[in-house]
Amino acid sequence: MKPKKSPSSQPSAPLDHKETNGQKSLRPLNGWGAFLVFALLLFLPAWLIVDICQRIDWRYPLAYLVLISILTVTFYLIDKRKARDNAWRIPEANLHLFEFLGGWPAALVTQRFLRHKTRKKRYQIVFWVIIISHQIIAFELLTGGRITRSLSEALKAA
Repeated sequence: MKPKKSPSSQPSAPLDHKETNGQKSLRPLNGWGAFLVFALLLFLPAWLIVDICQRIDWRYPLAYLVLISILTVTFYLIDKRKARDNAWRIPEANLHLFEFLGGWPAALVTQRFLRHKTRKKRYQIVFWVIIISHQIIAFELLTGGRITRSLSEALKAA
């Protein structure tokens, strides 16, 4: 059994609001807005990487990030081609795994460039949860577990 061919997709998140006929509709950020959101999303993870590179040889984290990014882009390209050819696709869980392992910046750029996986709401929800998780994890590691400590103290007090 062959999977259904995906409809043509439009770029999605990050989104801003646009007025149309008195109603707000969401549209993708483009240009400087998209660049600014991307830069803000990279801030905490990049700060964490710089912090890690002060403790270990910088070539190891750099090599890892390059490798995971190349693998993420490669899997997106393969999946896009298979979608176009109406062939058996790469499981979404595999794409999400590479995003979770640190390939989310490459995935975000690739999604926008290929217009792939951008209209699938469920996919985008998981994708953005991964990105937000990376922000929280980076913050936690940079602050020595501030959120975890606060939650633990709040639970003890309750």
